[in-house]
Amino acid sequence: MQRRPAVKLWIENIKSAELIFDAGRFIGIKLSSGKIVSRVNVIANVIDKFEGENLSIIAIDDSTGIIEVRDFEKSIEADIGDVVLAIGTLKSYNEKIYIAKEIVKKVSPLWLIARKLELEKLFGLKPNEGKENEIENKESREQELKESDQRDETQEVVLAKIREMVLENENQEVEVEKLYAKLNFPSQKIKEAIEGLIDEAKIYEPRPGIIKLF
Repeated sequence: MQRRPAVKLWIENIKSAELIFDAGRFIGIKLSSGKIVSRVNVIANVIDKFEGENLSIIAIDDSTGIIEVRDFEKSIEADIGDVVLAIGTLKSYNEKIYIAKEIVKKVSPLWLIARKLELEKLFGLKPNEGKENEIENKESREQELKESDQRDETQEVVLAKIREMVLENENQEVEVEKLYAKLNFPSQKIKEAIEGLIDEAKIYEPRPGIIKLF
């Protein structure tokens, strides 16, 4: 019987996929595309190793997730810190998925970069990178909203102070220098608030250094 091809995947693709069983027997995983995969080809760093009497295990990490590669016949020739190419059949035991070793080969760390570029073409960003970008975008949006709220608050305070000073002045004018002196804000924030109020047509400068309400 012809062996199924080993599919190149991120480890996170494997770990997050749906497990497929046939009459109670595990047969592979189902990717989000609907494709069923039973053999995989992964390049990753060895981060842990266990040697037993009839079992050898390495844990590998490609920065998207961690998965074990197991050999029940002989020792796996790889050490912690090595970059390896691991090819094998997917197995499931107690709902934990692992790779039953066919090939584990030490490779240059440059292979990690090459595989990353290859998988990005096939699947887009690494799963973790997508999440990180989403988090960064969310944080950026939250920061923008926070800064916007702060600008609005500063403008309201500045506008209230201008109105107060207008009532104190028969000419209904406010000298910018006196406004700066009466406000407990950094000069730059006051300047930005004044510019914002002018843009919103709430105040205007009839002449340099003088502010009036519309």
